[in-house]
Amino acid sequence: MDFRTELAGEIPHLRRFARALAGDAALADDLVQDCIERALNKSHLCDPARPLRAWLYAVLRNIFVSSLRRGRRSGVVKTIDELVEGEGATRPEQEDRLAASQIAAALDRLPDSQREVIVLKPLKR
Repeated sequence: MDFRTELAGEIPHLRRFARALAGDAALADDLVQDCIERALNKSHLCDPARPLRAWLYAVLRNIFVSSLRRGRRSGVVKTIDELVEGEGATRPEQEDRLAASQIAAALDRLPDSQREVIVLKPLKR
């Protein structure tokens, strides 16, 4: 039996294992897809004397662990539907930067004596 045919026969077992690891059907399907892709790309590393399923389980588990590590580094990820109104929104800075550059340009056009008065005047708090 060739590698691709044998791999196709292992898909139900991979899905069951992935679902046990991930606890989510959609994530499990993504894991299986990644596992099959990696298995096809790295098929030359598979030892034909050993069971294919054991090798595939190791590949799938490694992909899962790597995704967990990546997830810890990237922080919490939410879908747009999970965001509370205003959460995750940042105030645009373009207008502030434009205003600051316009003020700096206007100050540069003033004579030195007038610029010193404006720049050195303490702010009211």
